[in-house]
Amino acid sequence: MKTPVTLIPGDGIGPEVTYAAVRLLDAAGAEIEWVEKEAKPMVGQRVEDWHADPVVASILSTRVGLKGPITT
Repeated sequence: MKTPVTLIPGDGIGPEVTYAAVRLLDAAGAEIEWVEKEAKPMVGQRVEDWHADPVVASILSTRVGLKGPITT
């Protein structure tokens, strides 16, 4: 059974380095089901509002995530 992992590619150089990590893990034989989500800056949001964000919901569901750089 594959382990679900939230994948947040990021922006700028983020997707390039994130997908390189994904290829490395796949080549190593890691049994991962990637659940890809696009993140947006959450500056100014109250912590109480984070649970409504689909990225946070995915991480809470999968319990693990791989995030590339954002705002690089």
